Amino acid sequence: MPLPDVAPAGRARSVGPVSCLLVTLALTAGCSVDTPTSTRVPSGPSFAKAPAGLTVTSTNPSYAHRGDTKVSVHVFGSGFAAGANAQWTLGVDTTSVTTGSTTLVSSTELVAVITVSGTAPLALYNVSVTNRDGKKGVGAELFAVTAATIVGPGTIGGDVIVNEISDQGNMVGYFDGAGPFVTNGNTIISLGSTGQAWGVSPTGDVVVGRDNAPVAWVRQSSGSYVKETLPALVSVGGGAMHAGAGPNGTLMVGGYQRTSAAKTSQSTQPVVWTRSAGIWSTPTVYTRGGDQGTGWGVTGSGRMMGRNSLTDGSTPWGVWDSPTTFVQLTAPYLQTMNQAATVVVGVLPAGGPGLWYRDVSTGRWNPTAVALPIGPAGCGTGGSAQDINDDGIIVGYSCGNAAVWRIDASVSPPAVVWGPAFLLGLDGSPGARADAITNTYPYVVAGRATSNGRGLLVKWTIQ
Repeated sequence: MPLPDVAPAGRARSVGPVSCLLVTLALTAGCSVDTPTSTRVPSGPSFAKAPAGLTVTSTNPSYAHRGDTKVSVHVFGSGFAAGANAQWTLGVDTTSVTTGSTTLVSSTELVAVITVSGTAPLALYNVSVTNRDGKKGVGAELFAVTAATIVGPGTIGGDVIVNEISDQGNMVGYFDGAGPFVTNGNTIISLGSTGQAWGVSPTGDVVVGRDNAPVAWVRQSSGSYVKETLPALVSVGGGAMHAGAGPNGTLMVGGYQRTSAAKTSQSTQPVVWTRSAGIWSTPTVYTRGGDQGTGWGVTGSGRMMGRNSLTDGSTPWGVWDSPTTFVQLTAPYLQTMNQAATVVVGVLPAGGPGLWYRDVSTGRWNPTAVALPIGPAGCGTGGSAQDINDDGIIVGYSCGNAAVWRIDASVSPPAVVWGPAFLLGLDGSPGARADAITNTYPYVVAGRATSNGRGLLVKWTIQ
């Protein structure tokens, strides 16, 4: 199962600066990834010294996909002259991206029409311009050949925060300048100007989130979504954070409700709702030791991951194996849990992507984290594991790039089969995030990629 490379993309956590190489580990178990020849993710355009001030500083667009033909690319720099020719190179490779024509616009701009081979390596390419007199300028790693695809326009207002994806490929989240959304194919559907979408049913017909209360947006026969407020313990707010398939066609939704509206102290209660035949149940209360609790990821068996306050005043993350049984895990932040309720992924106590697991022999949770590989030496300790699917594929970010791992959860501790494989984004900008992945093959990864300073909604396909 070959995996694509992609670099810059998001579930809604901060990303540190890029400080490591953009590389891809050799994969095992029949998997392979194209290894970028480029060894650096630049924070902006770069160029080499050239005779007589001939420079190449940027391109627009800054990316293309395998198999693209007749793509018009504006190349910017200085010293361009009549008869100038633009060329794309990756090391000694000059055939993966070929130039059909180059048209001079001015001494600082030309337009090249390019074709990308269907087998072009997914990587950052150098762009050079050579004048008739032989003077040449080279812009290093200015152009990406990527598997990342922008969904719709990429944004309907501000930067995107991606939270979940259904097995049908419906992505949900919110734009910081436009509110919650769900996707249908390549269309971004606004769910209103306020609130946040956090979870989605496996079929994509129910989106859950918060808008001054726990809410759900339910798809109608027309394809539009109608907002419903979930049943409340008391009407003072909360949020619905995750949806999972329950038994007999039901839908399980984990989240929290506020139980006190006092300005000085707001108590929260972890809860689970069940939706059956279109009807929402009264929320089932999950135990808390103090006055705070937040449900997060929930499985069809009713196990829920989240945060719970204890009698000593601490608020650790962990798993409710039942509404009355909470198991504490050593984690500063957990992101999600697989449907088998055997692996939880998130952030290590010292920073970086990690996982926590249920021992296959005893059935008990091991509270100590297992670190996922982060990449080459000097990469730092940042990153997060954002999601895991039923086949043990984990997505997240590491080294400032979107990343993918695969584990074997049939053994304890789970074995890392391969990874990280880094996913290339839309250009050389740092900040790519892989935030959610489908359970169905070919797997679709939802996330965020940066282009021209904007965080855009993107997807990659792993097959």
